[in-house]
Amino acid sequence: MIKLLPLLIIAFLGYLTYSHFKKLKPEQKRPFVIKIMVYVVVALLIAAVLTGRIHWLGAVAAAALGLLKVGASTAFRFLPFLQTLGRSRVFGDPVFKTPFLEMKLILANNRLEGRVLQGEMADRPLASLTEDELNSLEATLKASDRRGYYLLRVYRQGAASASQQEQASRDQELTQPNVEEARLMLGLDKGFNKNDVDKAYKRLIQRVHPDRGGNDYLASRINLARDILLDSFNGKK
Repeated sequence: MIKLLPLLIIAFLGYLTYSHFKKLKPEQKRPFVIKIMVYVVVALLIAAVLTGRIHWLGAVAAAALGLLKVGASTAFRFLPFLQTLGRSRVFGDPVFKTPFLEMKLILANNRLEGRVLQGEMADRPLASLTEDELNSLEATLKASDRRGYYLLRVYRQGAASASQQEQASRDQELTQPNVEEARLMLGLDKGFNKNDVDKAYKRLIQRVHPDRGGNDYLASRINLARDILLDSFNGKK
């Protein structure tokens, strides 16, 4: 019965729409049909975003093209829907966590934000640290938290050097994330499935892949997180 409820609601709305359509004057019918079509398209786009079938930016672009054809007055009616659509996120921003650092990749602007988790600078955002404090933190991480060290280098330089990338590749063999850390790296909610892993990976790798102006180290961590999560479904450790 619950599964039939959406169909009953759609049928009822269709009946009301058709009843209203029959009462319209001939010159009013065409604009009314166009508006209904736009409402249906926007509703489908919102449903597609919420189910993870398309990215919200693509949905907003498609909706905007449709609204251009019906005029500004109709567009303003849809503005609250488009604002809600732009704010919705099927997946969250990826989080890279080490004993000393927690870094988040803000996908809206491809910017890293981080905070210190322990030590003299505990609970302080990286953005609040002075150059001397960053240098001190980097030296500490290099000696005691290799993953944190590379993440801080990425944060400070935007991209690590080739020699750092080679060392990072060797280092991650000794510091593989567990399933929970891998979940955070892909920005997944608890209760994810294989399909969610694939969608999150494809969404992220487009942002951080070196061939697209991204970063080798972040791309390698995201690849590793994807493999670990998929292995967890296959019963591998």
